[in-house]
Amino acid sequence: MSHPFTSTLLEEIGRELGLPIELEPRFRQAGVITLSGGRRSYFRLSTIDCNRSGAAKIAADKDYASYFMQRLGFPVPVGKAFFSHEWCVVNKTSNDTRAALAYAEELGFPVMVKPNSKAQGIGVTKVYTQEELRLALEAVFLIDPIALVQRVVPGRDYRLIVYKDSVPIAYERIPLTIIGNGHDTVHELLLTHLIALRARGRNILFDANDRRIVQRLQSMYSYTQASIPRGGERVQLLDNANMSAGGEGNDITETLHPTYRERAVAIARDMGLTLTGVDVMTTEDITQPLGTHTIIEINDRPGLEHYSALGAVQRARVKALYTRVLMDLESG
Repeated sequence: MSHPFTSTLLEEIGRELGLPIELEPRFRQAGVITLSGGRRSYFRLSTIDCNRSGAAKIAADKDYASYFMQRLGFPVPVGKAFFSHEWCVVNKTSNDTRAALAYAEELGFPVMVKPNSKAQGIGVTKVYTQEELRLALEAVFLIDPIALVQRVVPGRDYRLIVYKDSVPIAYERIPLTIIGNGHDTVHELLLTHLIALRARGRNILFDANDRRIVQRLQSMYSYTQASIPRGGERVQLLDNANMSAGGEGNDITETLHPTYRERAVAIARDMGLTLTGVDVMTTEDITQPLGTHTIIEINDRPGLEHYSALGAVQRARVKALYTRVLMDLESG
């Protein structure tokens, strides 16, 4: 069994800094850092004692986070939250699937559907029809009682990692895409791609028969899993760009324009977060001054395992960030 990335890296940094770190031995996902004076700081995977609990709870709730960011003047997706039947009964509301279907017609298809409190792109789907929306909501309500229906935001997807007043890591997130060779099927190309990712240290847990892939193949390419793409043809399989869902990353830490850094730091500060991932969508050049953009969401416990697997430079950046976090915990 492979060891979890973040806790293993924290253990390594603790040894270098002389800070005792004890990991729970069965799964090594959770641990405790013994700081000076016997103080203890606990962590579980990428959840570290950086953010205040209230701010972290808001960030983990996409609907609440969007509401407060909008109130602060930051651009967020146009959308609303809708509830499972059981949640509607408990909360005495009619904001149910029927209301979601009507709202989607008002926005105009396609629309995005997202679980309100899940990370890593789980359950995120672009839908083009009422029936696709109904099925997507059914799927979301199996894992989350609240679903978001949002207008599609065009552009390229970037994650900016903020720690205090800096952006030490920034990268573009590219959706899961395969490239045809003229003889392998979509399914075969996807399996080959996933094997290659895992060989590079990317711990991808993925269902090659994901309903969202089947839907996108049909909607965008009129393909099935058995179709054979042309040689060199790029076939995007998911609409979300999360690296944990098989997406790729393009490091832009050195080229990100300072105005985007300032915007990300301002969002983290105003939302009460010390360490966060700020997800930005824009059609403009992010190496140029701040232009039209949308803050898709914020993440109070950004995982950096897949970014770190891009190469030695990226792993060094992640290690430097967590070293700074542990040093600040020790001095705080």
